[in-house]
Amino acid sequence: MALTIKNLKINLESKILNANNTFIVAHNNIDLDGLGSSVGLSLIPTNLGKHAYIVIDENDFSMDTLVQRLIEEKCENFKFVNKDECLDLITGNDLLILTDVNKIGRTCFYDTADAFKEIMVIDHHETDSTSITGPNSYVFPDASSASEIVAMLLKLSQTKYDENVATALLAGINLDTNNYTKNRGSATLRIIANLMDRGGDDAYITSLFMGDYSDNIKRYEVASRENTEFRTFTKETTVPIEGDEDTSFNTTFSIAIAADPEIRGKVVLAQAANYLLDFADVSITMANISSRTISVHGRSKGQINIGELFKKVDGGGSIKSSATEIHDCTLEEAKQKILSIFPPLSKPKKFV
Repeated sequence: MALTIKNLKINLESKILNANNTFIVAHNNIDLDGLGSSVGLSLIPTNLGKHAYIVIDENDFSMDTLVQRLIEEKCENFKFVNKDECLDLITGNDLLILTDVNKIGRTCFYDTADAFKEIMVIDHHETDSTSITGPNSYVFPDASSASEIVAMLLKLSQTKYDENVATALLAGINLDTNNYTKNRGSATLRIIANLMDRGGDDAYITSLFMGDYSDNIKRYEVASRENTEFRTFTKETTVPIEGDEDTSFNTTFSIAIAADPEIRGKVVLAQAANYLLDFADVSITMANISSRTISVHGRSKGQINIGELFKKVDGGGSIKSSATEIHDCTLEEAKQKILSIFPPLSKPKKFV
């Protein structure tokens, strides 16, 4: 991974220097990892004497109060523009960087990608047939988050940054590792330590996630008995036997599915999925994040590759964590679509 990060640094700096402007965009309905990695990446063009803009439409983060708060309290010195403002600034010789996403269709530039001379991808989600690929696509599925990749990139390039940037990057890693407990390896822990050494404020991040009482209990409302059902499914498991051929047998897994009829934010849904994973091998949470968009979050203890399954519904992620969005359907229709990606399921059980 270190060698590929070095290649990324060299290629990225070359693209930035050859472009008039650099625009950085995360996925629609940006979260803390998308924001943290965007903020970190914007330092590189700035340090090279180039203009850098982070593209976020106001409506894009209206449901995520954590993103709003982090922007207001830690990111006031960065240039944020919406899509229309970005298109007004384009010169015909501009670089677009996708972070925390590898599909142009999951960004606000789904219909205007041709406006950019170059597009680069920096991401940690698994790719599929709809992903941007090629020499300008840098995807690291072993990384915990896009913020971890960007922190490594900044360290390699010896880019200086203050405690606010360190906090934003740390918040992105915190979100995608569920408070540093999941989807992280030794490299992640080293980056976390480095960010804290640079002033990353973990106490602030803790307060950010705690929120007020009403926000804190929303995750439990999503995963309430009324909203949640439990099912099982059987899948073939292969176990390597030392000195012998692999042995295959059927294993039964449990799945908890919470479909909440209320409009919820993505962070709440992710937290609810983490909570439900205490009670099943796989957890799914879903709710509308707007009147026309249903957000779905999946978690797995690791025996089921939830990221691979979510590719079937235009999502992605890692073995243990994944997400997708489903448009223009009811909550029940979205639920049935998600259930269809699993092997045959048992009848639902509720504990009310």
